[in-house]
Amino acid sequence: IAKMFMAHFAEIELDTETGEVKIVKIVAVHDSGTIINPEVCENQVAGGALIASGFALSEDLVWDRKTGRVLNPNFLDYKILTALDTPPIDISFADVVDPVGAFGVKAIGEGSVCPTLPAIGQAIYNAIGVRIDAPFTPEKIIRALKERGRESL
Repeated sequence: IAKMFMAHFAEIELDTETGEVKIVKIVAVHDSGTIINPEVCENQVAGGALIASGFALSEDLVWDRKTGRVLNPNFLDYKILTALDTPPIDISFADVVDPVGAFGVKAIGEGSVCPTLPAIGQAIYNAIGVRIDAPFTPEKIIRALKERGRESL
């Protein structure tokens, strides 16, 4: 069993006129046991955070409900983040030796994707006071702001 514990936090800028979200910074704290190769581990966490940032902000498979066919099967229509979208990522590791794992290590790779999307979603909620489903596209944010505005009337 691969145990791992992690927490990610996201700082964003959100334009309430356009619905655009910019990730300003991600803070990632991981308990992955004894870190044998820090550079590889930092790259795993950074890569996971960036993959999840794409899931959070832009990646959305569009399906034809009748045929099950993917309607955006290319990178022209299925938007992924690029190097220009990469925010600074502050990565820290807790030094907690796992008594069960070989050499005191724990897992790090796949789990590094998990906490980033909710961190971005929470940052958006903190900014606009509305929860929406990922991906957190500008269209969804504008729609949520309009619905919130109607409810407050």
